Amino acid sequence: MRIYNKEMKTVDEYFESEVGQQLLRKEEALVKPFLETLLGSRIVQVGGAGGGRWLEWSRIEEKYFLAAEGSGLVTQNLQTQRLIDEVRCHYQELPLLPNCVDVMVLPHVLESVSLPKALLGEIYTALKPHGYLLIVGCNAWSPGLLLQWLGSSALSWLKHWLPAFRLKNWLRQHRYTVVRQVKRSKSYVLLVQKQVSCVPLNLAPGWTKTKVMAKGIAEPTTRNPL
Repeated sequence: MRIYNKEMKTVDEYFESEVGQQLLRKEEALVKPFLETLLGSRIVQVGGAGGGRWLEWSRIEEKYFLAAEGSGLVTQNLQTQRLIDEVRCHYQELPLLPNCVDVMVLPHVLESVSLPKALLGEIYTALKPHGYLLIVGCNAWSPGLLLQWLGSSALSWLKHWLPAFRLKNWLRQHRYTVVRQVKRSKSYVLLVQKQVSCVPLNLAPGWTKTKVMAKGIAEPTTRNPL
């Protein structure tokens, strides 16, 4: 376990430290109920401490953990032996096809990457219509975290303070809808859903809409019934 006063340039190093492990245990208590209830056929976690072990709480069978290139993270199974596939990638270019993921988990990645909005766009593309994104972030108004940030280099990995209200504005811009928010002293959890706009059918010039009667159904009549 890393000592607390060492400079921690990555989010992985921070959550391997003693203080990071304490925060991680509190966050796990918040995240577990969400992962136990979300359903689908494929779930993906992007980064995060524990090497994808949060995915073990999900009932979804097909699980993937995306680790950053060069990180020391490895997947870890908890109580079961269900397979978690690990993929190394750059977070700005996720190796996912469009509309292929039911649930994505994003723990503290938006705060540690250079282009968080671009990552939200990548995730939106990968999620299926009405798929879910579970985000874990640092509470920017936490006195404890602010003291860590000002008094040591433990939070040197933190490139952006993302208060929940600012992140929710970003999410709305990317056509996500906030489903639920849970907030504690140092962390918050947001469950959001991908929304898909219905595009009206525009007919080419010269084309008109025509009512078609199904075969075997009588035409309407204006005669009064007997």
